[in-house]
Amino acid sequence: MSMTFGKVFYLALIAVLVLTCITGTVSGAPTTSVEISRIAADGTTVLANETVTFAWMKENLPITGDGVKHYGHQGPVFDEAPGYYGDPWDPLETINTDDAGALRGTAILDLASLVGGIPENSTVKIIAKDGLSRTFSSSYILSPESSMGPLVLVWEVNGVNVSAASSGGDASDGMRIYFFAEDHVFGNYDMLRAMPESDRYNYSNIYPSTRGLSVQYVDRIRIYTNETVYVPEPGTTLISLNLSDGWNFISVPRVLNAENAEAERLFSGVDTDRRSILAYNAEKKEWETVAPSQIIKPLEAYWIYSADPVSVPLTYSSSADSPSEKILYPGWNAVGLSASASVPAENALAGISWKTLIPWILETGRYDAAIIHGGSGAYSPEREMVLGTGYWIYLDSESIFTELP
Repeated sequence: MSMTFGKVFYLALIAVLVLTCITGTVSGAPTTSVEISRIAADGTTVLANETVTFAWMKENLPITGDGVKHYGHQGPVFDEAPGYYGDPWDPLETINTDDAGALRGTAILDLASLVGGIPENSTVKIIAKDGLSRTFSSSYILSPESSMGPLVLVWEVNGVNVSAASSGGDASDGMRIYFFAEDHVFGNYDMLRAMPESDRYNYSNIYPSTRGLSVQYVDRIRIYTNETVYVPEPGTTLISLNLSDGWNFISVPRVLNAENAEAERLFSGVDTDRRSILAYNAEKKEWETVAPSQIIKPLEAYWIYSADPVSVPLTYSSSADSPSEKILYPGWNAVGLSASASVPAENALAGISWKTLIPWILETGRYDAAIIHGGSGAYSPEREMVLGTGYWIYLDSESIFTELP
């Protein structure tokens, strides 16, 4: 009797463990960040690239969806389905439609603005972390019909965001794309009317289904263009700060857009592990904590801790009136380059009584060899100062450091 019970218990335990493993394999960890890339005509060259978290999107880009209206797609309409009336496109949208819940997210068009937008006659490829992808033409993403609505990367379902969902929430499949149709359902007939045949999805290559367009676990967006070069326009994202895990010594190259210039907004997507952002006051020769409402300024340099690698997009102001300036004091100062591109140190620091410049390397999270005024070889002032990183500079006397064109 006990042997039989033990055997049954053992088999039941194994079944539970196997089911748990299978469930874990299927659901996986939710995706909480996405990489957006602008790709050249050769199909491989990356012209612009940004990575943002859903928390950053929520704080810095328009939110699509009000968290009340429900949206959904439509599955395949089989001949044997109840109510089938002979048309697999189901113009009445009465068969096998989804209610995905009350959705909120960020429009793909708004995410694309971080890398210069979506050009006409381009394609947008949405890719999941497991490699599954769907490709869409730019025409209807730029100007969708009301029956289709905007294509949205959803990060919240029924009030539960993708970060909280790992413990079993409604968004436990991670970030997912949906079309937000005006009538709340992007049906198969809507797909027929709005999309070229090459972009549509057919279940088993037979039955049309918009459900098959709704990629989950999204972590990449690729915009394939006909361009060979890309020159960002003023006011768009020119670079991003690619933070490593641990401490980062950073700067911003230009005056930031007022909406995102405060520390708490600019770094909203950075997990600082509750550590303060720091700046160095060279006049007082002491460290200062950066307040959440403090404006992050060009020519300054800051220390920020990040628990994980993350990209912080920088959106510049288009209304800065005059070049930024910073007073440098005798001794060590923390600075950053304010310019449109990298510049040799001897040019960036012309007219300043500097002696030594120590660069920080964001990619490796360590200091580089010093640049010495009058030095040569590895220490030559012909070495470039680069955008986005922080520098320690030593001076003999007070000077003015000025923004470059």
